[in-house]
Amino acid sequence: MTSFTKEEWDEKLGEVKIRKEDMNKLVMDYFLVEELVPVVKAFSEESATEIDFDLATIPAKTIILQKIKSHDAEGAINELKALDWLGLLDPSIVLMLERQTLFQLIRDQKLEEAIEYAQERLVPLVEQYPQYEETMTRIMEVGMLPLAFTDPTNHLDFYLNDEWGEVLARLVNSDIVCGQNRETETKLLHLLRTLFHVEKELDEHVWYPHLNVCSGILEDLGVGRAGSDEETESSSSGCISLG
Repeated sequence: MTSFTKEEWDEKLGEVKIRKEDMNKLVMDYFLVEELVPVVKAFSEESATEIDFDLATIPAKTIILQKIKSHDAEGAINELKALDWLGLLDPSIVLMLERQTLFQLIRDQKLEEAIEYAQERLVPLVEQYPQYEETMTRIMEVGMLPLAFTDPTNHLDFYLNDEWGEVLARLVNSDIVCGQNRETETKLLHLLRTLFHVEKELDEHVWYPHLNVCSGILEDLGVGRAGSDEETESSSSGCISLG
């Protein structure tokens, strides 16, 4: 088996030429995906790297997500409509948002308003997307069940708690980002996955130092690299999640 010392491997890595412009684009991609607006602006000015995205949409999206997390689904829907973003969402996500307002009305024992809301908002949506008729039926069954109990809140807790608000906000965020033809993951993350895949393939033929992505240091993990998959994952799990 061919082997390389850390010095030899480091020398070979040094032979790979990477343009500064490409590194800047990789860094900019990370800042954009993470939506670090002030950092994006500062880095763009410092590195002369072009911003190929309207940064003004990020604060607008943040407002929408905050409304969802704070259980103001109706306010979130109004913001989406105002920005003409409702069409970016999958109909099933729109139905989930509408359901939140319905359940809030039921929780507050506003039965007439709940029925009126369902007729005006949910029924037309299901008529437009018949594939969600069964989902609509389940929503009504779940929503109306609490009315038979003294405290309806307990029976809608799952849909009206903060944890579900976070889940729904992530779903909406993902649809908006994809609808804007943006990536939900950084290019850096894709590159790291590629790195680990290539290392696993190379391990079968070559003994060489591996990159610790947490420290950025080449490490000699042993001859033959037996059990290297576990070692690589273990050394990386403390500082980065590869999904």
